[in-house]
Amino acid sequence: MTKFNNIQVQLKTVAVLTIALFFGSISTNAQKVRIGIKDVTFAKSLMECLATEYNKENADVEIEIVNSNDADANVEIANNDLAAVGKFIILPIANSENEILNNKKLRKGVNERVGKQIFVQPTYEELLDAEEEGEKQLPGTVYSLSGSKAQITKLFAEKLHITPNQLKGKKVLGREENVLSVVKQQTDAISFNVANLIYDLNNRQPQQGISVLSIDLDGNDKVSDEERAALANIDTLTDYLNKVANPGAAVGDVVIASDNQLVRNFVVWAQSKGQEIVAKQGFLKVHGALTAQR
Repeated sequence: MTKFNNIQVQLKTVAVLTIALFFGSISTNAQKVRIGIKDVTFAKSLMECLATEYNKENADVEIEIVNSNDADANVEIANNDLAAVGKFIILPIANSENEILNNKKLRKGVNERVGKQIFVQPTYEELLDAEEEGEKQLPGTVYSLSGSKAQITKLFAEKLHITPNQLKGKKVLGREENVLSVVKQQTDAISFNVANLIYDLNNRQPQQGISVLSIDLDGNDKVSDEERAALANIDTLTDYLNKVANPGAAVGDVVIASDNQLVRNFVVWAQSKGQEIVAKQGFLKVHGALTAQR
């Protein structure tokens, strides 16, 4: 009887080992796809979350996010809805102790005209006109990301109908996170950054030490109480902007462009099943209800 029990145990062990080897062979045979994130690091968390969920649903493919441009595909910032997995939002911000937050003009909200007064270096003629009219310069030091990869700066400048070299203030090299760190440290700092970094994705509110400037979100050149309320929370902000046809805030596409069919399959999945992850990570959905201007 003891020998029979031993045989049963041995058979069960062999069966378990066979099953483990079988599933292990499936896992090792999964086709691996590497997606580089080197130049768009603010979207890394989004891409990792999308890849994790996609891998759970597709055992035959393994999407890996890497810090390199030497990959099967790369994440880019481009105007390409067909390859976009999400849209990022650029908002003006200031250190929470910056005296500019008490300025009457600013408290009415930032439209394009006020935005230019804050961020754009005035011409000599404009300075003379302002002096004659007794118009005071708004306080604060502007900090902006500089360098060939500073796509956020380029998009923000385009929204103000200027070039990046017309922006006031000091330049910061590196990544968007570097600029955010400077704004937290310098009490006179004013800047702009992507919403998914500005807001704490745990409590959904602006990070400690950062104030989001009230801005014209729907592009009608005014700032309403509804827009002010929307800026208090990343979820109310994305919900609001997902219904706006032509946002007043600068918005860009996070794109994965590739001829690799496995990558294309991942993009199609991200554009449909992955959009709730996109929203949770502080980005706008690719195909929001962009049907009518508010």
